[in-house]
Amino acid sequence: MVHHISRGTGLTTPIASFLNPIPAIALSIFCLKEQLFSAILMKLPITPKQLADISRIAASNHIVWCTMGSLTHNLESLPLATGAPQRRTRRPARLAFVGLGKFAQELATACTKQPRRITIASCFTRTAATRDAFARTFACGQHDSFEALCADPDIDGVVLATPNDTHGDQTVALARAGKHVFVEKPLCNTLDEADRMIAACAEAGVILAVGHQERRHSVYRRMKNMLTSGALGRVLAFEANHCGNLVGIWPKDDWRFDTARGVGPLLHKGIHKIDILNYLFGRAETVATLTIPLAINPAMPGTTVSVLGFRGGIIGSLTSGFEHNNSSFTISGSVRSIAYSGHGPSIRVKDERTWTFQEIDCGADDPLGEELGEFAEAVRGAGPVEVDGQAAREAIAVAVAAQSAAERGAVVQLDEFRHAAIAAESA
Repeated sequence: MVHHISRGTGLTTPIASFLNPIPAIALSIFCLKEQLFSAILMKLPITPKQLADISRIAASNHIVWCTMGSLTHNLESLPLATGAPQRRTRRPARLAFVGLGKFAQELATACTKQPRRITIASCFTRTAATRDAFARTFACGQHDSFEALCADPDIDGVVLATPNDTHGDQTVALARAGKHVFVEKPLCNTLDEADRMIAACAEAGVILAVGHQERRHSVYRRMKNMLTSGALGRVLAFEANHCGNLVGIWPKDDWRFDTARGVGPLLHKGIHKIDILNYLFGRAETVATLTIPLAINPAMPGTTVSVLGFRGGIIGSLTSGFEHNNSSFTISGSVRSIAYSGHGPSIRVKDERTWTFQEIDCGADDPLGEELGEFAEAVRGAGPVEVDGQAAREAIAVAVAAQSAAERGAVVQLDEFRHAAIAAESA
């Protein structure tokens, strides 16, 4: 029997006897403020079924575990299994696209720049003319139904660039068909959906990757390095913005403005910066939110402003919106502060002791190419993905908690939402 032991509390929680047959498992336990908060499973591989069991049991004991590259807790990469196939192949990953809108075209273009890694094999959307145009542009095949694409043995993985509320059912169907899945952010609209998607992919032994590409920009990589090195000193505050004037771009009847389907700017725009905040600062603990209604649909927020508290005493604001443009980001530290306009590869660093400024060019980047190339490598058996289902679920939890805080008019605790689905399953 393997046990989790919380140092300093005397707490001993049996995990499960199923761990006994797993070779060379080591558990490292961390205790903070007398609460067990993280367990790292090391020296794997384990089977997909064991991975799903560990995820479920860890969650039921309020233990958060990380897969390799998931930086939810400011942990560096860990040698953990993420459902990646064990067999490696030299041929390119054969990917299909489902949902062929404007952003799907950008993702597909990023794929074409990596022919040794990726072959765009097919596509599907319900409109035949759109399928034909995509197939011509990217020299690929096409399927006339989602079910036919799922059944095609020549497809290794699928890029989902469909409306948010369709991600759950589509991901489960693809996983059951043995397809690896790359889901454009957000993972989905609810925590229940997220858990269903994660479980389906784990049980099928397929990869679930999520397109939170913003964290891959060179400016955020530089910020992460500066935080890790202590160059900023103690982090005092942050201001994060992710707003786009979608009302000026999309028609008023677009699904993004439908209360039931699009949910609102937090899950569509703010989710970008939520993932970045999780990447940079770790786990949020509390959130409070104010909103103003969307002019074309007063039942949906048009702009939201949330105040988030992270572990270690870090607080700051997150603004998301559908009616104006702003993607700036700042971090205020006791030694140095960072200001980023939201555009281009440069940040402005202020020395708080001398009030001098330095412009730093963080270098070229290719976030879309990086995330899709990483997914293809994982499909080929060459490694894990950075943003998996668990990391994306954490972003959903923050967004859902922020929305609930607005509805309640109160400060809410994030753990209530992280464990809500678990409690429902146990009831």
